[in-house]
Amino acid sequence: MGVIFTLFSGSLNGHDCDSSDNPSIEVSSRPSGSYTDKNSEEYKNAKGIFDTLTKEVGFSGAGAAGAIGNSIGESGLKLHNPNTGGGVNGLFQWSGWGNTVNGSRITSEGSIKAGDVSTLTLENELKLMKFELNGAYKKVKTLVGKETDVKKATMNWFLYYEGMLGNEDQYGSLREGGAEWAYQEFGGASVTADDSILGNTTKASLD
Repeated sequence: MGVIFTLFSGSLNGHDCDSSDNPSIEVSSRPSGSYTDKNSEEYKNAKGIFDTLTKEVGFSGAGAAGAIGNSIGESGLKLHNPNTGGGVNGLFQWSGWGNTVNGSRITSEGSIKAGDVSTLTLENELKLMKFELNGAYKKVKTLVGKETDVKKATMNWFLYYEGMLGNEDQYGSLREGGAEWAYQEFGGASVTADDSILGNTTKASLD
């Protein structure tokens, strides 16, 4: 998988969380590669996403796994994996990194500075994810956070967090394979949604 990531440096998808201008590139549907290595940064990033979503946002194990599957499809679970054309970067390929042609989501929480690689830490990217889920993207908490079906969770994150509603043809199979891996790896079946946390929202939901 390392070779594959090298060949498709940038993001695995050309799009970002705001735009569907560019087609996605699905390079594999098998859950293998650096993120399955417990000593890799990608594995640590996956664990960070899972723990943050389940313990701090209240997601079910299936919901958190769906988010991880999308990060695998978006960036290969890499903190820094820029796509220069779309101006995107980060675990979920947020817009506003290299340019603002697709928006400026990556700087919205305040911890990440556009173009400053030193601010692309796991802590900061998880802060951004939580900021969005508790704010403008709180609809995703309802659609994904309470989900018990991994495939549905993965698709709904793709549609409503990645902003790909109407572009389902770009979904591919890499996301679901990665989500199923995460669900098994992190014991997702034993984690139920925590409604008391999921209800902690601060801004208007998605239209």
